[in-house]
Amino acid sequence: MSFVAVVGIALWFPLLYGRIRSESRLLNRVWSLVLVGVCATVAVLPLVAYVFGRVSLLGVVMGPLLVVLAQITIVAGLWWCALPVEAFGGVFRTVLGASVGWQIR
Repeated sequence: MSFVAVVGIALWFPLLYGRIRSESRLLNRVWSLVLVGVCATVAVLPLVAYVFGRVSLLGVVMGPLLVVLAQITIVAGLWWCALPVEAFGGVFRTVLGASVGWQIR
């Protein structure tokens, strides 16, 4: 499934991202994260349907959100490793705890 997801991202992301852009860099970054999740989810839908015999609509909706949450987790974890100062520890613990908590619900 990972291979199919990556192929879907490689094929569809450049086409779709180039068509919908904003003047805001932040909005473009958020849009790109959501779009990666959408491309991967759509690409694996036929495989999931074939292997498991059904497709969860909740999974289709949650896929893009989980991509955004995973990105937050990775970036916050890298920053915590780069800045191992105890003064920032509370902020990083809060961000990581929230993003991981939402992923496992």
